[in-house]
Amino acid sequence: MIRAKDLDQFIGIEDDRDWLDAVRVRLYETWTMATGHGPRSRGRSWACEIYHGCRSCNEHLSVPCSLAREANEIGAFLGNQCYTDDPTQFARLYLILLSEFVGQLKDVAGLLEIRLAKPPKHLCMWANCWAKHRLRFLTLHHPIVLFEDDCGGDCSCAASENDLTYEDACGQRFPCYVIDSRWLESRGSRLPNIEEANRPQKAVIVVPSFDKFLDETIRYFRGFVDECLKYPENVKRFEASYRSCC
Repeated sequence: MIRAKDLDQFIGIEDDRDWLDAVRVRLYETWTMATGHGPRSRGRSWACEIYHGCRSCNEHLSVPCSLAREANEIGAFLGNQCYTDDPTQFARLYLILLSEFVGQLKDVAGLLEIRLAKPPKHLCMWANCWAKHRLRFLTLHHPIVLFEDDCGGDCSCAASENDLTYEDACGQRFPCYVIDSRWLESRGSRLPNIEEANRPQKAVIVVPSFDKFLDETIRYFRGFVDECLKYPENVKRFEASYRSCC
């Protein structure tokens, strides 16, 4: 049972934040080791791979240069401890940053006329349905937010199987219902209606492991890099002639 007086530990407002900082460090290491992009990365990154694989002389190619800035920003965010005091805030910024990045990759792929699949569905669903529009969830009267990285497993199953109840400050008990990936996928961007918002149940939002979102982003990023390397002439089109040495 979840009690109002114990709510802090469920929404992440607690003194012990070691779990989130440990997750952040793991995400930072995963991103930088896979892509080579960090706060001050220079060389041996995926953007540099495009640069060296597509240039024919000593051109300053716009695409890999701009891409490096965007990819390095993700490394800079993950390398910063500033947001680990608030797991919900960290999750929102993290999801927005990753979803904007893959969205830009898709846009640039269109400019380059290279083939790239749609951005990762799971990542974009959480970013668009929750992270970018959290205000609408407040109509559900302060839903509880759980994190799989903190729970150490599938919180959705645990919450459902244990038939969670919520006890408010007056001692009244209400059943909980879970808002997870399956819920978001079935509901999409539809707003909660009045009946849902006011029914005597407590909403529990279960955020999947942060690793899942990063893995999707890395795979999508790699797909973009590989397509650029297949069509170097398309990448070279976005370069002003006065910047070329040849």
